[in-house]
Formats: sequence, structure tokens, C-alpha cells
Amino acid sequence: MLYNLASRIRGDAVLKYIKSTDSHLDIGVGNGYLLEKSPAIYKAYVYTHAEDNLPKIKTERFSIITMVAVFEHLLDTKKVLYDCIRLLTEHGKIIITTPTILGHILTPLVSYYDSIEHRMVVTKAYMQSIVPNDCIMTHKIFEFGLNQIFTIRRR
Repeated sequence: MLYNLASRIRGDAVLKYIKSTDSHLDIGVGNGYLLEKSPAIYKAYVYTHAEDNLPKIKTERFSIITMVAVFEHLLDTKKVLYDCIRLLTEHGKIIITTPTILGHILTPLVSYYDSIEHRMVVTKAYMQSIVPNDCIMTHKIFEFGLNQIFTIRRR
């Protein structure tokens, strides 16, 4: 029950960035909350933990790419981030939510199985180190300090 509430809070935080005119790619999909609530044209890619590769999208571009509670599960976060940047439209944004350090510590109380699949704790400093120089990143903490949201766009 707490996990579903946390999932909705994260989803609602991300929905604030999405407009009905956006083309939206969601990586991870989770419980389908964004799929149900997103006003945008929507494509979903179900991430599997065994693979850090995005689908082989050659020509399609997206104005919003979301990863809600996915990034901390990836093995090669930089590769996935760069793949997402490649898929952005000129003024597109990538929206990523991850637990904060505190959230990472408390996750096992809410979802043991989710917590054991976390590959890393994502920090603002780490994200700054992998975001390319031709992009701008913003960072906000929400959900009582348990989660954080990163927005990344080209300059």
C-alpha cells in the first residue's frame, strides 16, 4: 500500500512536466500510472534489468522521456542517458526520479525486492558528472526528502 502511494506521488511529480502536445516515451512503465494519466502521445518501453539498451529507435524523437524509479536499477546509467539524449527533440526534456540517500536507506521498509535490485544510489554530484556539457540539468527533492527529480535538456 505504501509502495503504491509512493509510486503515485512520483508519477504526479513527473506529470507536471508533461503537456498534451508532447510525444512521450516512458522507460520502465512500472505499475502503469503514467500510461494511464499522461496527457501526451505515449510510447512505453518496459525496461528489463538484464538489459540497459533502449529499443533501436532510428528516426522517432520524443519531447519528453521519463524514467520513474528506473535509473538506480541500471548497470550503465551513462549509456542509457546518452541514448535518451539522442532520442530527444530539439527542446525535449528527460525526467528522471530516483530515491535520495535517505530514500535508498528506507526503501527496504516499503519494498524489499525493489531495494535489492538497486544498483546504485544516484546523487546530484553523480548526475552532474555524467550529464554532457551541452545539456542543462535541474534537481529537486520531493516526497519529504525521500525522492529526487532530475530534468535534463539540451542547451
